[in-house]
Amino acid sequence: MAETTRNIEAQEPAEQGLRTYRTAVAAVGVIVVSVLWNEWMPYYSRGSNISRSHFPLAVFYPFLTLCVLNLLANRRGSSWALTRAELLVVMSSGLVGISVAYDGVGGHLIGVVAAPYYFASTENGWTTYLLEHIPNWLVPTNESGEMTRFYEGGKG
Repeated sequence: MAETTRNIEAQEPAEQGLRTYRTAVAAVGVIVVSVLWNEWMPYYSRGSNISRSHFPLAVFYPFLTLCVLNLLANRRGSSWALTRAELLVVMSSGLVGISVAYDGVGGHLIGVVAAPYYFASTENGWTTYLLEHIPNWLVPTNESGEMTRFYEGGKG
């Protein structure tokens, strides 16, 4: 095992960066499979949302499959075999891709960014204590009713 590890490390070219075609193809493949699988599970098979966990399984299983295929490609001496660093980039890309698609931008960030001006009231004191500390460029204001239309709908 240690000898195999040394052989893999010896094959990693030092001058080749992590931005390779094969890394991009593998990362996009893992992200696409993860997002499609995560979409398919709750809606079509009535399963659980497999990206809502500490470590999203929607990324883990496609990545595990990629690692097995990479091991086979490495044993055959294929030029498509990924290095450890490239696998790390693929895994990181997969985690970012699944979190942005379901838990980040689409799920929470847009609503959180729009919330301060819409939910400000005299009862919670946000106008007095919170809104003066938020930079104007960070969140949209509700001066023309933009956030009201965002939350309640309507023509704008």
